[in-house]
Amino acid sequence: MRELKPCPICGSTVVIQKIEPRLYRPTRNHPYSVVCYNCDLMFGYDVDYGGIFDTEEEAAEAWNRRSGEQERKQGEWIVISEFEDCRYVKCNQCKTTQVFYYNKPLTNFCPNCGTPMVAEEKMR
Repeated sequence: MRELKPCPICGSTVVIQKIEPRLYRPTRNHPYSVVCYNCDLMFGYDVDYGGIFDTEEEAAEAWNRRSGEQERKQGEWIVISEFEDCRYVKCNQCKTTQVFYYNKPLTNFCPNCGTPMVAEEKMR
């Protein structure tokens, strides 16, 4: 397997993880994704199915071909819905939905794609 670029958020070493899909759907049975255990960045992770890559090599190629321009994009959390104890937000770059509880602030990056996000106080 190839060497992986470090995490664009924290600079730590990343690993390719294999997660068996939670649902059996042959057309969406992709177990591999890339994870940084230091800052919880998940690249190519799909909550319902495990990962989005079929092989470790495919995940490594996708991770390593990130361009510097993509890493510097400024993202924004889009609030989808708000409840008493949490809010559902969507990353405007990768369109992944996240749940944040009010006792914890929104992250400064998207856990799925790693895009740096606008600070929470600017959202209100």
